[in-house]
Amino acid sequence: MLQSVARPVRVNRQYIVMAMAAHQVSCREIAQAAAVHPSTVTRVLRNFRSVAPEKRTAVIVALAKRLGVDPDVLCVGRLAA
Repeated sequence: MLQSVARPVRVNRQYIVMAMAAHQVSCREIAQAAAVHPSTVTRVLRNFRSVAPEKRTAVIVALAKRLGVDPDVLCVGRLAA
C-alpha cells in the first residue's frame, strides 16, 4: 500500500467525477474511508496545492479502493515516485 507521496500529484478530475457518478460514491463516503474532512476530498479533487501529501495520498487510495482501480489511474502524474 502506498504510504506517502514524493511530490504533489494532480488527479484526473474528469475521470474521477464520471467514475464517482457511475459508482454512486459521495465525497462524504471517501472522507470517512480516508479519515479526513469532506472538504479535504473536494480540495484533492480540485487539485489544490494546500492539501498535505499524506492526506492527498489517503484520499486517492480510498477513492481508488472504492472504485476498484489502481491509484495511479486516478492521477495525471505517478502517485509514487
